[in-house]
Amino acid sequence: MKEQKEYSYKQFIEMFVHPTLSLLINTLEPRILEEIRKILQLSNQVRTGDWYLYQNYKELRLFGCELSPYKLPKFLPMSIFSLEYISQMLRMDEIHFVAIKKKSQFKIKRQIGHFICNSRAVREEADKLLKEM
Repeated sequence: MKEQKEYSYKQFIEMFVHPTLSLLINTLEPRILEEIRKILQLSNQVRTGDWYLYQNYKELRLFGCELSPYKLPKFLPMSIFSLEYISQMLRMDEIHFVAIKKKSQFKIKRQIGHFICNSRAVREEADKLLKEM
């Protein structure tokens, strides 16, 4: 399927990763993992974002990010969540904080999942990977 143009990383996750994980742990993995829930909603008072579950995809929305989110796979691995989180956080920072010379909210050298964000230029790389998906 790698040679087919229609086959994407999103399809690979839905057709292989999610069923395999479910078989390995002997239970159906939730569409939003507990680690992702904790990052987006630390408590009832501290919430940085939310998620919208649709039939065939999901969207993450970080509060303050005014740009449209990407349509993500129905089952969301931590690596893809990390890319979307970093991308939206850096966009939100650019619009509301960096542009008006206020202290940014997203700290550089922060680790989200497997990724360590070392510079603001990582947003372009995250966007590129998400678009390819």
